[in-house]
Amino acid sequence: MAFGITEIPPFEPPTYKLFISHAWNRAEYDSLVDLIRQDMSFLWENLSVPKENPIAMLLALPKSIRTLVHELDDRIRQADCVLIISGMYVAHRQWIQSEIEAALDFRRPIVGVAPRGQDRIPEAARLAIEQAGGELVRWNKGSIVSAIRRRAGLEPPTLEIPGVSLSSLVGNPVPRTTVPPSAASILGNPSSRQPGSLPLSALIDNITKGWPRK
Repeated sequence: MAFGITEIPPFEPPTYKLFISHAWNRAEYDSLVDLIRQDMSFLWENLSVPKENPIAMLLALPKSIRTLVHELDDRIRQADCVLIISGMYVAHRQWIQSEIEAALDFRRPIVGVAPRGQDRIPEAARLAIEQAGGELVRWNKGSIVSAIRRRAGLEPPTLEIPGVSLSSLVGNPVPRTTVPPSAASILGNPSSRQPGSLPLSALIDNITKGWPRK
C-alpha cells in the first residue's frame, strides 16, 4: 500500500535484544534487569542465561567449558547490544574479557555500566571497554537506555533544528515570502514611480504621436 503525502505509517518501536554479562553476581544482574524494566517505553528481549535454565555442562569432561563458550558466543551474536556490569570485571576478568572479544568479533556495540551506587568505573574495566570502542554510563535507567538506543542504532534519528521546536512549526506555519509588486500595481500607483518619470501610458503616447491612426 502506497502512502500519500499526508499519510504517515505508524512507527513501531523496535524490540532490542540484549546480552548482559552476569554469571557470577546474580544480585547485581537482577538489579540491572529490574532497572531497565522500569522504562515501559523500552521494549527488549533478554538473551542472557536465566538462572531458571542454566546452560547444561558436562563437568566431568575436560572440554565441557567449550559448550559454555559456544553458547555464550551464539547469544552475543544475536544481540543488538552487550551490557557489561563493570563492577564484576576485576574478579572475573577472563570470562568478561572473552564476552567483550566476542562482541568485537560479531561487531556488537558495548555499553559498560558503573557499579550501583558509584560514579566511577574500575580502571581495568574502563580500559577494557574503551579499547573495545564501548560507551561507559552510570547506574541510571535513563543513561543506560539512551546508550543502548544510541549504540544499537535501530531507531531513526530524531530531526532536530537548533532553536526550533516541532510544536512551533505546527502551530505557526512558515510565513510566505514577499511577492514583488506587479507591473499593474506600479502603473496604478504613482507613488511607486521614481520622481520625474512619466507613466507608461504617457510614454507610449509620445512615441506613437505621429503614427497614422486607423
